[in-house]
Amino acid sequence: MKIFDIRPPKLRVLTRQMEEKMGKTIHELLHEPCGVITAKKQLAPLIYELTIYAPAVVHNAEPGQFVIVYARDEKSKPIPLTIADSDKELGTITLVVQAVKAGTMKLLTMDVGETFYSLQGPLGHPSEIKKYDGTIVCVAGGVGIAPMYPVVRALKEAGNKILVVLGAREERFLFWEEKIRPYADWTTVCIEKEPVACNRTPGFVTPYLEYYLERNLDSVSHVIAAGPLGMLNAISKITKPRGVEFVASAVSHMLDGTGMCGGCQCNVGSDTILLCQKGPEIDGNLADWDTLGARLNGLRKKEDEYLAEFKANDPLYQKFLAQEAAFKGGAE
Repeated sequence: MKIFDIRPPKLRVLTRQMEEKMGKTIHELLHEPCGVITAKKQLAPLIYELTIYAPAVVHNAEPGQFVIVYARDEKSKPIPLTIADSDKELGTITLVVQAVKAGTMKLLTMDVGETFYSLQGPLGHPSEIKKYDGTIVCVAGGVGIAPMYPVVRALKEAGNKILVVLGAREERFLFWEEKIRPYADWTTVCIEKEPVACNRTPGFVTPYLEYYLERNLDSVSHVIAAGPLGMLNAISKITKPRGVEFVASAVSHMLDGTGMCGGCQCNVGSDTILLCQKGPEIDGNLADWDTLGARLNGLRKKEDEYLAEFKANDPLYQKFLAQEAAFKGGAE
């Protein structure tokens, strides 16, 4: 019996390209395990690094893109996470997860060898990587350091001059400084709370950024930033009046990462975009940060209720507390 290939010509071409890129047929890829945790490392209090075996994701991922994961089962909440690093030879991606809600705490109780219920990606629009005129200032606050790392690396490999400004609430929350420094021409670390070491800049990243732009405005190409919404909003108030281009990596609530839920709507100038499709990088000078912040705050009550229920009734919370205690005990 003759079997006909009813796939559209474009889909056949894309399938063949993927098979050539990965050295495997589409049938082999469909039967490969995807989303297996191969390594787990705690970087700082409440911040973990997960290495995930995901060959179909890693071979198509570019800097700036993200995945959406469901932890153990279909009842898990979708969690969007930036692809912070990757290894195409090993078929792995690296995710950095901060335990701030019940969903991320549950995810972080998963052990090496366990598999996510679902792993979708790569999603989002890749960062624009090319050779620019002038210095690129890359600002990363908190866990924003994770999405900034692959962007800094790619920009340096494209031949750019880069100033990296890292920010953390306390020294103990800082991570990946040693990974980023080799790709930066200059690096400044800002620590918000004292005591601050002599090689650190006290305070937030924004005063330092303003100080730098005042003295080097003509030589700056643009500013790229990743971190809390409040930080991105504050940076826009520094760059916009000075006419400095500002690319912001924005985060929002997402369910599917395909634009169906509409939860990641963001006003950018006269346009309303979906961050899962057009983002996560957007024009930070045109973004309506107040409206985006209000949308996220509107979800806080439900998240707080979910977290309170998790802490009161779920044994996984005790497992998470044990992990944290073990990390603190080892650090002392």
